[in-house]
Amino acid sequence: MLWDPGVDHKAVQMTGGQDWSKKGSRYVNAGKTFMIENLAVLFASGDLKFAPDLPLRDEIEADLASFATTTTAAGNQIISQSRSVGGHGDLGVALILGGFASQYQQAGLAVQQTLRGWW
Repeated sequence: MLWDPGVDHKAVQMTGGQDWSKKGSRYVNAGKTFMIENLAVLFASGDLKFAPDLPLRDEIEADLASFATTTTAAGNQIISQSRSVGGHGDLGVALILGGFASQYQQAGLAVQQTLRGWW
């Protein structure tokens, strides 16, 4: 739907694992673990910080805190997310995707576009 009005974008499918790959020019498969670890590195290195007055900061932090690592019987680590009536983790997932895109899609470039004629 975004291509019709001319909005350039990539479709990212969150998969299992710790890798990412391009599928043609518009599609990306990226492992959830890979993207979450990337975000953790951005915070740990200081490359990403919350502004003190960031709107929805508490909600974003709660979403990020809802992710947990567990180990399967086979010894594989998986990331799960607890969801409550109060939220589904959308803000945290958006930040995770943004961190991934800033490092692996158009490194260092944040782009904002306005979609006109969209209801």
